[in-house]
Amino acid sequence: MEDFDGDPCHPILPDPYSWAMVEFTYRSHPTDLREAYIDLVFARSGVERRLRFLAPREVELPRGQMGGWCRVYVADVSARKLDDIRVRVGSFEPDWCVPSFWAASVVVVGE
Repeated sequence: MEDFDGDPCHPILPDPYSWAMVEFTYRSHPTDLREAYIDLVFARSGVERRLRFLAPREVELPRGQMGGWCRVYVADVSARKLDDIRVRVGSFEPDWCVPSFWAASVVVVGE
């Protein structure tokens, strides 16, 4: 299992380098940021997996076109003992146009 800045790969997305991010959806909440979420859909060999990241923070969307085989990692940052943050999402390649953010948790949607 790889690690990113010392954080292990989150088990919710095994072998993250082999999945492509094919959809990004951000759902805000008008009064409670803890109710916001980000859905990312990953594809690999004809299989899709939708992950929902709850209470995202510090969301960054680099300029450019998201598309093709954007590859992201999902790291388990729970060992850092940050205030209600247990997941980090980022890019394998710093120059790719993929979102990065921190989240309270992540769940699989639709399985």
